[in-house]
Amino acid sequence: MTDPTLSVIIVTWNDWPKLQVCLNSIFNSELPPTEVVVIDNASVDGTRERIRERFPATRVCRNESNIGHTRAVNLGFSLARGEFILVLDSDTELTGDTVHRLLAFLRARPDVALLAPRTFNTDGTVQESAPAERIDAPVPEQSFLPALSRPQFSPSKRALSGWPGGRSVHVLPAKAAR
Repeated sequence: MTDPTLSVIIVTWNDWPKLQVCLNSIFNSELPPTEVVVIDNASVDGTRERIRERFPATRVCRNESNIGHTRAVNLGFSLARGEFILVLDSDTELTGDTVHRLLAFLRARPDVALLAPRTFNTDGTVQESAPAERIDAPVPEQSFLPALSRPQFSPSKRALSGWPGGRSVHVLPAKAAR
């Protein structure tokens, strides 16, 4: 089987209603060949069973205990097969051509290892939940920034992730991520 262009990683814990909306937005979007990997941090609300029933193309990794968001995202990175990785929170909804625009930007700019689009609240206002400055500091291999993780777990992988702050995108130069 050919590796997908994009791996979408979502971590969840007892959040089926929001996760269902997120997964619907992914599967109703026009995307390049994509795999969806959900890391379930020991939910007890039937999340795993519901995913398998309603979204059978989704890969589900169920942890026996809640290992936390950062470790779960790192686990998702280790399972991802895509050339690019998109990390989403379970309350995220994809809209429009966002993913295509992010991929086009990364393909046009091989010097960029990581970028994050502006995100919006459900009422359309900009979600200002992260710093507005550009991140230029080296990123340790096992670090986790809000909604971002070091993309080079494999030299061939680059990440897409959501992070607002007043600009359309934030970028981390590839040289800083190594």
